[in-house]
Amino acid sequence: MSTRNPEQLYAIKGQTFTALELPVISEVRGKEYMRFGGDNLFPQTIIDLYDTSAINATCINAIRDGIVGEGIIDYGTEYINTDGETINEIFNKIALDYTLFGGYAMNVIWNKEGTRIAEMHHLPFANVRSAIPDDEDKVTSYFFSSDWSAIRKYKPVEYAAFDVTNTKGDSASQIYYCKTYQPGQDVYPLPPYVSAMNVYPT
Repeated sequence: MSTRNPEQLYAIKGQTFTALELPVISEVRGKEYMRFGGDNLFPQTIIDLYDTSAINATCINAIRDGIVGEGIIDYGTEYINTDGETINEIFNKIALDYTLFGGYAMNVIWNKEGTRIAEMHHLPFANVRSAIPDDEDKVTSYFFSSDWSAIRKYKPVEYAAFDVTNTKGDSASQIYYCKTYQPGQDVYPLPPYVSAMNVYPT
């Protein structure tokens, strides 16, 4: 019998992890929107991690499934826009965005009279950028681009922020932007797992 390790103790080699560099959120010279990351593509980094890390995707999907549950039972099968999407289909999309990014965005379209919401569309959260907040730190509009890495081709389009007091004319099509509360994050949210993003295995 070996006496070299009588108590069967084993040492585990430690590993050093570098701290994650949080995305730069700042104004862009000559632009009316706020940068989300040094290259304005931090949401795409989140998507890339979701697409390439099986562990991360499994965790995200499990949380999303917990949020969705059995869906909205009473009226979840009702259509909510002219694309033929139901409330539950939109709910599934925003639940994934909320879990993945810490927020979600929707295009809210009012009727001609501005008295009720006529349609609601899911917007990919990664495609929305905040306008520069006003003097009261309020965001009054948002910009949408199909591809923020090619804005010359996919020019950002400005939409009014959701506002029930301004629902006619150019403001009839609005963006409702929902994000989790996080101290120090006044413009864009960070995912709750952001501190672990640099150590996820694939």
